[in-house]
Formats: sequence, structure tokens, C-alpha cells
Amino acid sequence: MTIDMSYGVKEWSLTPANLAEIGEVDEFYETYLKIREIYEDLLAPYANECKAWNGQDYDKQVRKAVMNICDPVLLRNRRLFTNDDIILHANAYGFEHFQFCYYELPEDSILTLTCRLCDFDGFLREFQVAVTRILYRRRLREKPQYKFEPFFQEVNTHIDLVVKQWGSNQEWHAGKLVNEPLTDEPLYKYESLISTTCHREHHKVEPAVYIAASMDRESIIRIPCHYCTECKKYYIGAITYSIFMKNYGRMVFEKYVMNSEGWEAKLQNESKLHRLGYNVIKDGMTENERQSLLLWLLDHKRITYREISETLEWNIRQFENSFPHRFAVREWMADQEYISRLVDSERVK
Repeated sequence: MTIDMSYGVKEWSLTPANLAEIGEVDEFYETYLKIREIYEDLLAPYANECKAWNGQDYDKQVRKAVMNICDPVLLRNRRLFTNDDIILHANAYGFEHFQFCYYELPEDSILTLTCRLCDFDGFLREFQVAVTRILYRRRLREKPQYKFEPFFQEVNTHIDLVVKQWGSNQEWHAGKLVNEPLTDEPLYKYESLISTTCHREHHKVEPAVYIAASMDRESIIRIPCHYCTECKKYYIGAITYSIFMKNYGRMVFEKYVMNSEGWEAKLQNESKLHRLGYNVIKDGMTENERQSLLLWLLDHKRITYREISETLEWNIRQFENSFPHRFAVREWMADQEYISRLVDSERVK
């Protein structure tokens, strides 16, 4: 994929990290996967070996489908690129040079032209260029002598400002958890927003901020998410969630996972303790991490000793004779003994 890097931009602003800050990375990634699927389907007959194949003609075949996929994303995210009160559509002018695949000649061959698909970062850059072209044509109506390079820089800077203004802007409030109330409602983690019931039934879903606790920093974290005004539910995309967990440590809140159809995945016998992040899966939380979480939950009154004890006792009874669960049973018993010691020492009540 060839992207003109002569726009004076040292760092592109439309990145997965910036999109995660405003809670939109999942929607863009889903768009990327849809377009990738189109290219993969049409590339299949060539088996990625594009001998005597005109790539430009190929791009023209799918450009209309690409614009149809990108159009709703552009409409919903207009604020990312401009403050103008206008409606933006993914048109042919903007996407005239949009490239999702690029071609290279292997070093050991002079006969085979190999076609490769771009990655997610590359897609975001192509999308940014396409939208900038759309806005640039509007600018030319006002200033016919205006150059593309400085305008591209303006749009790039605007994206940074939007992220700073609308993003979570992690301002840690150490030791001040009580000064800003945490969001009491559960947070629903989805794989695909468009597959949720709220989206299918055309509910009003708007950007929102979910206030959660950061266990590692003893502070709060403001998580960008979506809120359905009809169902009164908070949603977060799986990619946004994973990025925040990686960048800001363990966030403690009650969460539900949405399955591939967008419905709430009510796992059999799932407890409040597990929805708050507790688990004994292999290669998951260490014993120290689990017991630190249990202590934190008790200290901050997110769950009671009785709820924890009943959950652990039920798990042990249910699986104590199961050989595949022998590791889990051992961990549950250790954690049960741990919280019992806390009560005995009057550390918690």
C-alpha cells in the first residue's frame, strides 16, 4: 500500500490508540474487517499470486462497496475531522485513491507480482486521507488557491484536539475515589455494536463516559463507551476494553459479555464475583492478583464477604470430584481460606 507521506505529518492522528480514547476503535475495526473480507473473497481466485493482473482495475470493482461500508462510519464520526455543521458522505472523489491492497515483487522472482492486504493502521491512514480529500474539495470552493498539504495538517491536528477534548484524558485522582461516584450499572462488553439488540431495533445510542475504579492505582478511570437511552445500558467494545486494560491496568466494575449475536451471554452459574473480574483460569490471574482483588472488593464494598464465600463454596462443591477442575478447586480453597483469615483478623466484616 502506498501512502503519500509528503503532507508534513510526523505522526498520523487517526490511530487505534486515539480511537480507543474516544470509544470508537471497535466501529472502525469492524469496518476494516468488512472491507478486508471483500478483498479476500475477490483475491481467492488468484491465490494472492497476481500474475498479469491489473490492480487498478481490481480496485475500481470494489470501490463502490468500500464507500458504502465507510459511509455510515464517516457520518457518525464527522466530529473527528471537522467542526463544520455539514453532512459528510464517502464519495468517489474522496476515495479515488483509496488502496486496501498493495503489490510487491518478491526478491527471488521477476515473474510473480504478489498482492497483500493492508493492516488496520494502514486502513486508518487511507481513511484519513480519503476524508481529508472530501473536506478539501469543500475548502477549495472558499479558497481556490488553498494547498492540500497544509489542509491535511489542519485535519490531522483537529483529530488530536478532538481526542484531547472528547477523550477520557486519564486524570488520576489518587485517594479520591469517594469524591466522584462510580457508575453503579454493569458495563456490557460487545464484539460487534451493530449486532446488539439496541442497534437492530434502532434505539438511540449515544456516546457516554463510564466511571470505573482502577485497582492498581487506587484511583478512578473515565472510560469512553456507548449508552442506550431506551435500555439504560452502557456498552464498551471488546477492542476498546482490551486497550484500556493494557494501558491502565485492572479496572474494577461489573461487566457482562455479549455473544456473537449481540445478546447477553448469561453463562450458567456465573456469579457477581466473576462479573467483577475474579477468575482461576489457567495462565490467568495469579494467587496474589486474585487475593488482592478480593481484598479490594471487600474494602470498597463492591461485594460482601458472604457473597464471596457462597460463590467459592458452591464452586468447590460443584467441581471437587472433577479431575479437569483440580487446579481451580485448589485455588478456590486457597482463596476461601484467605478471606476467612481476613474475617478472623477483623480486617473486613
